[in-house]
Amino acid sequence: MIATEKERLGTAADAFDRAATLDPAVAEYHARAGYGIYRLIANPRFSLDDAVAKLNKAIRLDQDNVTYREWLGEVYRHQGKTEAAIKVYQSIMEKDPKNDEARRQVHYLTSALEKQREQESKDPIRSLFGRKP
Repeated sequence: MIATEKERLGTAADAFDRAATLDPAVAEYHARAGYGIYRLIANPRFSLDDAVAKLNKAIRLDQDNVTYREWLGEVYRHQGKTEAAIKVYQSIMEKDPKNDEARRQVHYLTSALEKQREQESKDPIRSLFGRKP
């Protein structure tokens, strides 16, 4: 991402964060601030936890908005929180049963989680410490 695009994303994330502070009942402000933060994780002012918090707030305010859930699932995937991402994508399928992308993500993430658990069961030391001694 070029510097000017990052600057625009940072400006937009800041603006939506300020808007969410001024009018905390507007889900879109929280969602766009959260997704902007996610896109700017290289910026030390923000963390993925900030993005998750903003996106969760947006979902609480606008529970039927599938896009906010998709963004949250993407952040969880990026964080390596596979089980949380699966739950989010399953909630999308409940809201929108024809959502093929959510279905694909559930299939992909479930398969990846099963493989991970299989590997951990074969190598309990690695699963405890993340590497072999």
